[in-house]
Amino acid sequence: MKPNVPLFLSLHLASPTLSISLPTNQTSLTWHKCPTSSETNAGLDCAELRVPLDWSNPNDGETITLSMNRWPAKDPAKKIGTLVYNPGGPGISATDSVVDFASGDTYFGEALRGFDLIGLDPRGAGRSTPIKCSPDLWNARPSQFVHTEQDFANLVQYNRDFALSCLNRTGNLVKHIDTPSVARDIDALRIALGEEKINFYGQSYGTQIGESYAELFPRNFRAMVLDGNVDHSLTEIPTVVSEAYGYEVVWNRFVAWCNKTEDCVLRGQDINAQYTKLLDAAFQSPLEVPECEDPDSSCRPSVRLEDITGTVQSTLDSKFVPAGYDQDTPTWRSLAKYLSAAFKGDYSDFAPEIAENETSPLWQMQLVNCLDWEHNAASAADLIHQTQFMFTAAPHTRGTAQAYAVNSMCAGWPFAVPDPPHRLVVEGNVAPVFLLNSLYDPETPFDQAVGLQRQLPGSVLVAVREEGHTSYQYAGEAARLMEAYLVNLTLPEPDTVVDS
Repeated sequence: MKPNVPLFLSLHLASPTLSISLPTNQTSLTWHKCPTSSETNAGLDCAELRVPLDWSNPNDGETITLSMNRWPAKDPAKKIGTLVYNPGGPGISATDSVVDFASGDTYFGEALRGFDLIGLDPRGAGRSTPIKCSPDLWNARPSQFVHTEQDFANLVQYNRDFALSCLNRTGNLVKHIDTPSVARDIDALRIALGEEKINFYGQSYGTQIGESYAELFPRNFRAMVLDGNVDHSLTEIPTVVSEAYGYEVVWNRFVAWCNKTEDCVLRGQDINAQYTKLLDAAFQSPLEVPECEDPDSSCRPSVRLEDITGTVQSTLDSKFVPAGYDQDTPTWRSLAKYLSAAFKGDYSDFAPEIAENETSPLWQMQLVNCLDWEHNAASAADLIHQTQFMFTAAPHTRGTAQAYAVNSMCAGWPFAVPDPPHRLVVEGNVAPVFLLNSLYDPETPFDQAVGLQRQLPGSVLVAVREEGHTSYQYAGEAARLMEAYLVNLTLPEPDTVVDS
């Protein structure tokens, strides 16, 4: 059984462009032995950085501690610079990701060993003062879909209660984990490193961090790579439409692949008809999972529509296992097996995992998204209208992707939105940004990469003629171009398209 992790869009303070960091108390770092054996065995060292809790009032005395690790350049005498990495989420630990790079579990090209690679866990995530919320409330969350005004009232009350559980257990940090605050933390890191310019590599939600950094500190980076791009200029409904359409396109390609692939267990079947029947049933009422009814079970004993569509979307991320990855990584073949079982009444592969601890990447996902994106639903009719539109525009996937989850699970959120969607304002002699995006990405569709590229002066977008979410890990042509850019600042020609 594969537990499902609910998804939110990984998908700045609306302020004039800044070229210097706001005040920070720390101007150096003390590197030391890391707290985990996996980091030590991989040759990493670690450090901490104290930054203001609230960057809009940095001198009020409240600070938080950020944690990071570093994989030093292979030859310090030939070091190119520092490369700061963020893997996305929101909520994925950058320190864990750097361990994967250094240990060889994830592809990291030898060409990039001229950099010190730093994984800085974003505020509220990983080891950086992690957000704490009520796991019991999380486990009791209602469906994202409402049928009546009472359903909507219950959803709004739940959202408020959950947000307040985070506030009560964590404090005011829950109001200050917006993306521009993370970008300002990165510039505080640059200052503490004593470097005039840094290099940045972000994937998925990490691209939103990068674009915020480019807007706030356009003169403070030497090179920036954004892989699997989020266009934060899109407002509520356009965001839903973009992601829903991209998800539907990749689903259709999965169905076509399955019907011509010999070892796909659904080959020769009417996949769309069976999937539609499954989603219709889950939309009407939760589907029971008897094996999760045991009190000691780690999964919820019922499956909702969003549990199914969320798992399908995330599993479409990897058509095959990238080089060096764990061979248990879910792929399109895995998805076919999950669906085959579900079509026969076994929904266990879609059952959500029960939360047991106060800390989880899920808290970071929801809180960041509720601070960064619009969520204006004021009634059941508003959400029902969105649902009907999505079901029509994306009939097979129902458009029930991460963007809709934000609109639903942030309805009635009690904290202000400090970073609403807006077009980037990037001024000055900004270094050209390198963007790459799969043409068929189920989470960050190619149209968002095009929209973002138009907001970054001098940037270049490389299209990858493949399915999947983010591209560097596949070690193909796009990876070679990215490495050449980071090392030598060599940009590919505009409108470059590669096959891998």
